[in-house]
Amino acid sequence: ETVERADLYTSNIKFTLSAQKLFRRDLLVRLGMAFDEKLKTGEDALFTMEAYLRGNGVSVVADYTCYYLVGREDRNQMTKKGGYQRRFDSARALMGLIADLAPAGPRRDSLMVRPFVITLLPQFGPGLVKQSDAVRRKKMALAAPLMDAHWTPELGRRLKVH
Repeated sequence: ETVERADLYTSNIKFTLSAQKLFRRDLLVRLGMAFDEKLKTGEDALFTMEAYLRGNGVSVVADYTCYYLVGREDRNQMTKKGGYQRRFDSARALMGLIADLAPAGPRRDSLMVRPFVITLLPQFGPGLVKQSDAVRRKKMALAAPLMDAHWTPELGRRLKVH
């Protein structure tokens, strides 16, 4: 649905953080925005969330095609490569950005749902029991500081259990 001004906190646009969007060049230049080249996965989510939070609004155009995405011929996506460490790096970066740019409270909690649901919680899905004890312990060690820093009871209430 086309929306002239989507609300970042109540809409689902927080779940569409790929960078395949049209950004105003003046916004990116004025804010000095660029992809974080240290991240091997999730750099697009970090970039897009920053644009959402620091920009003057988000419009959604759904009435017509305005962007054509062509996949790589070799289907060699970085997102498909690498292990769980990259996922935790991505979650840490996105959670840090949200914490830096959104004041504590319900609005921040609404944004934190995204990195928890998309990046962090899947690391502890059904496949976890098939992983070695060392991997499970490492994942718990990587998740603990993120939980300590960003988990709130309100965030917990916002998560849907399937």
